[in-house]
Amino acid sequence: MTIPSGVRSLMNLHKGDEMIIIAMENEMIIKPKMAEPLTMAGFLGSDDETVDVKGLIAKYER
Repeated sequence: MTIPSGVRSLMNLHKGDEMIIIAMENEMIIKPKMAEPLTMAGFLGSDDETVDVKGLIAKYER
């Protein structure tokens, strides 16, 4: 499917991005396919780095 460059820019699409197409009776919805959350596991750090709320507040009160 060819998508005009202006539309690609608006949708922040890049070469190789995958799309989801939902076809209904009188319309189509085309959306960029987003990464599955579970494939992103680990990007935000590990559970060892978590702190309690009091510790977090103390960190920002300094």
